[in-house]
Amino acid sequence: MILLLLSIFLLISAWCEAVLRAGILGGIKNIYCPYQPQFSMVPKHLCHKQTDTNSYIIASTDRVANPQGRFFIYDDQQRRVVTVTITQVSDSDTREYWCGVFDSTGKFVFFEKVDFWAMPLTGHIGGEAVIRFLYGPGYEQKTKYLSRPGTKTSRLIHTQRGHTRADNDKFSLYDNTMARTLTATIRGLQAEDSGKYVFGMENAGRYVEWPLAVKGLTVVSYYEGRSVDISCKYPRTSKKRSKHFCRGKDPVECLEQGLSGDGRLTLKDLVADQVFIVTISDLTAEDAGIYWCVEFTDKGPEFTSAIQLTVKKFSPQTDSGSDSPQTPSGSDTNSAIWVLVPVVVLLLLGIGLLVVVKYKKTSERASTSTDDQMDTNTAGNAQETVYYANNEVQARVRTQANPPTPPGRVNRPDSDDVYQNSDRVEDIPPYLTVIP
Repeated sequence: MILLLLSIFLLISAWCEAVLRAGILGGIKNIYCPYQPQFSMVPKHLCHKQTDTNSYIIASTDRVANPQGRFFIYDDQQRRVVTVTITQVSDSDTREYWCGVFDSTGKFVFFEKVDFWAMPLTGHIGGEAVIRFLYGPGYEQKTKYLSRPGTKTSRLIHTQRGHTRADNDKFSLYDNTMARTLTATIRGLQAEDSGKYVFGMENAGRYVEWPLAVKGLTVVSYYEGRSVDISCKYPRTSKKRSKHFCRGKDPVECLEQGLSGDGRLTLKDLVADQVFIVTISDLTAEDAGIYWCVEFTDKGPEFTSAIQLTVKKFSPQTDSGSDSPQTPSGSDTNSAIWVLVPVVVLLLLGIGLLVVVKYKKTSERASTSTDDQMDTNTAGNAQETVYYANNEVQARVRTQANPPTPPGRVNRPDSDDVYQNSDRVEDIPPYLTVIP
């Protein structure tokens, strides 16, 4: 009966596609292989595919068949999941693996295909990068450090003896002595953070190197219910490579989970322009997040750039009656300012023009009134009383058609006649003129 079930499963599994898994160079990676109940009591194996019929055992739950190396395997029979751990991932680990069992005839039957890729640690500008390193027993109390060869300060951060944590503004270290795992985090990534880093242990002579690649970040903001086009540039040498678009802050998680899009996502490769366009239609708030543009080379996936998509609430005021993208939120304030400034300028110009016109009309009326009074004014003697040292002095002023007005009389005229015979209103300084 068991042989029959294995034969049927072998026929079915031949049609199974391999799942994509990725690990960071120098780090650790867990690969999970679920299996069916009929395989619970049978030893499990991780094999490297050599041909369609031959494979090589890399790790096994059978102690006799389990080779020594960087691969470890654990069978959780209650959950029916085999966990394979790869330590210090290297480029040579990039290959197809099979999780399976041997039937009674000695034939290998796989229940999971894994297409594994080793890739450098990747992050985007402004984000963070996390890497984990697994060390062996006997090093739990050793001082651990993170360094960057070739820099002025080679040792970036280290733990103190007897302490499991170290932290500063840029880097942090956590030493999980129970799991014997060292975790490093680099925050606020910038382009200059790209390069090689090293995990080390004080006076232990053990270290692990791993590279970091920091990619650019593009921010895109659109409204709910609309469609957004996202551009992913790639170099000329990548024309014939397959292009991918996935979602997730962690590039490895992004690559493994992919993006279904519920049928709302399309990808178009414009080879002549060296760019592929990803269209996400009918945007929802759940679509917001970090996305990655990826291309596959012979050596594995390469992340070319990161996209931060924000989705804004849609309101009737933003509806332009078409499907064209709306202005991102960061531009709303600027647009309002550019509209308001010309309005204010025009308003000020209008007020200034009104003041000038009104001033001219007032001047003309004042001039006409002065001329009429001058025509009706009879020549005669004018008298004025001057008070000086409490003595009253009578003085006669010689008659003339337009006697000059002494300075100061314009501001404080003592009689209407003197004021009427003074210079024209136009000669009064404009800043002293009061417009009614």
